[in-house]
Amino acid sequence: MGAMINTDPIAILRAVTDLCEQQVARPPKIIFMEDAPATYPLRNSSQHKFCPRAYVLWYVSGFRAATERHYSFDAYVSVGTALHEVNQRWAGRQGWLYGMWKCRKCKAVTQEQLGMPLACPSCGHRKMEYEEYSLVQEHTGLTGHCDGIICLEHLGIPDWLLWEIKTTGHKNTQNINFDPFTDQYYYWHYHQANTYLHMARDGWPLDHPSLPEWEQRPGRHPGFPKLAWILHTYVSRDNPTARKHFLRAPSRPHFDADVYPIIVAKEALKQHLLPAPKCQSGADFQARDCPYRYSCFSPALEGELKWDLVPT
Repeated sequence: MGAMINTDPIAILRAVTDLCEQQVARPPKIIFMEDAPATYPLRNSSQHKFCPRAYVLWYVSGFRAATERHYSFDAYVSVGTALHEVNQRWAGRQGWLYGMWKCRKCKAVTQEQLGMPLACPSCGHRKMEYEEYSLVQEHTGLTGHCDGIICLEHLGIPDWLLWEIKTTGHKNTQNINFDPFTDQYYYWHYHQANTYLHMARDGWPLDHPSLPEWEQRPGRHPGFPKLAWILHTYVSRDNPTARKHFLRAPSRPHFDADVYPIIVAKEALKQHLLPAPKCQSGADFQARDCPYRYSCFSPALEGELKWDLVPT
């Protein structure tokens, strides 16, 4: 039996309003073992540090949970992605962004070059987008995408810069009033970009198994030995012309310290050991996106672990 026909505009408005509001209010979704990725996604987050305990639980807890991304999160990310593309495109037009460019029509990717081509060399289409470098740390499998490589040699500046673009609310942008060279503005943003800089400077294998299959190809990227600075650009989502820039020097000790927990986690998994939690409780700020924040501190947790699931 079909649905009742209703032509009342008030009822129609109410129905479609309810559907739209459900986009915001949908409950979290749990992704279980059978439809989750087979390996832990080793990415360098801009929001929290890597947790060896979560890495081990991914393999031996019996489930791989992930919080569903809600409407508001999706909206923020989409706006942020658009602003990234605009900044990259304008930097490419001005001729100081180095890298590869993808044609939006035929999807052909150019060779590495300084500045954006006027048109696709393959089909002549004029809309191009920056192809961010897929970085990987060879020994740990840590992956990431940097927003750009900046070359200012035409201005007499021999040092190259790694560019990270961050989008935030206009109020946050206005409140960033730190010294652009010394202060720890957003602490973990620096650590993320510092890791990317060292990965990009050292070079990386293009066929590393941690990279998605569609990004893998034979060979090795030689890296960018001239990278000497990190540039953070904070862009207001509400007023994209309101931007602030921070220049920071990289730190090898910070890089080594940020990569070391991955080595610890992999060794713990081999030895069937569960690392100590990094948080004090599941209510900690850095635990807000952790899929194990509700089970991590359970007294019964260790007795429920399935060590036979550890990949060989």
